[in-house]
Amino acid sequence: MKIKRLSDFPIEELHNARMAVANDYRELEIAIREKDPYASHVPESYKDKVLAEGLKHADLVEKGECDSNFSVWQRLYQKLTGECVPLFSK
Repeated sequence: MKIKRLSDFPIEELHNARMAVANDYRELEIAIREKDPYASHVPESYKDKVLAEGLKHADLVEKGECDSNFSVWQRLYQKLTGECVPLFSK
């Protein structure tokens, strides 16, 4: 598999991929906050703080400020090409 750099993709496609990945992260963070059974001793304020941090990360992904993070890059690449690049080769 020949791996392309993100800069090889048209800017509009990259922007759309960032939006999609950021929205995936937002949906995940909201689902965790609303549906994940936290331990009863965890304060609501802490749960809200974790949610806010996750949503902030999604905003940074959308702006392209997390492209160098492997997990984010991997998700972007998958959105752009349909291929999931493994962390380690076989």
